[in-house]
Amino acid sequence: MRLKIDKIVYPGRRLGLLDGKVVFTDLGLPGETVEIEITKDKKTFAEARTVAVVEPSAARVEPRCGHSLACSPYQDMDYGLELEVKRGQVAEILARELRLDRPAPEIVPSPEIWGYRNQIRLRVRREEDGAVRFVYNEPGERTSFVTVDRCHLVPDRVNEILERVRGIVAGGPFPSVEGVEVRTSRSRGESLLALDLASGAETAPLAEALKGLKRELGLVGAVAAVDDGERRRDQALFGRDHIEESVGGLTFRIGVRSFFQANAGILERVLDDVAAAAAAQAGETVADLYCGLGVFGIRLARGAREVFGVESD
Repeated sequence: MRLKIDKIVYPGRRLGLLDGKVVFTDLGLPGETVEIEITKDKKTFAEARTVAVVEPSAARVEPRCGHSLACSPYQDMDYGLELEVKRGQVAEILARELRLDRPAPEIVPSPEIWGYRNQIRLRVRREEDGAVRFVYNEPGERTSFVTVDRCHLVPDRVNEILERVRGIVAGGPFPSVEGVEVRTSRSRGESLLALDLASGAETAPLAEALKGLKRELGLVGAVAAVDDGERRRDQALFGRDHIEESVGGLTFRIGVRSFFQANAGILERVLDDVAAAAAAQAGETVADLYCGLGVFGIRLARGAREVFGVESD
């Protein structure tokens, strides 16, 4: 069954029409014809998976990550098309959710398109032969996984840390490790390791095994989230429980559970643009909703009378 891709909708699904019915599939660029298999056929739309690209676009490129559909479904197009696609998505969301009828906003290219992400979080899977895999869930699946051998969206040092941690987990008696996360600082070059452990896990042997990474790979600290039967509690394995990131003259402490923008390289430009658009005056109050560390509120505080940050926790 063939489908012509009309557009790509957030968060990366490909959309086309088949006999007047909307069909979403996982691969295909605007203008391409793809061969599909229907996986779900509902009254108003259908879901499919692409099995072959019949007529490829000139903008098609080979994804660098073998797990790209699970983390970045835009890797199969050149960066110029990616920017145009995301520009259209933002305009569509603003029109649908906020009923704003205005031209699509300017899209500012990232200074880096590879190695820019400052965080990666993976699950740990163990095979019957003892092999340890770091994985993402397959898109839309709870029990199917895709192996992450190397991610090109994070810096090389993060991949080095992941590889060493995988070796330690596989080579030692550490069956309690269920998840791994690395956060890194662009301005300071710091990295922080976080592990999710099963209930009742012993942390001392794991901490000892990981200490070598502090010397060799520059980890500033490692933290374990341990399930004590009531809730998960963070426990320091060694070093600090945070990294520091400097943006626009401000320095932020970023912990394991902190929300911080993933692309620090473009964040200063974003902060300046938001401040210019908000144009907060000395007598005004700013409410920073879903604020995380309060990055935007702190930046706007330079002009406002007061700032309130609101978060769920």
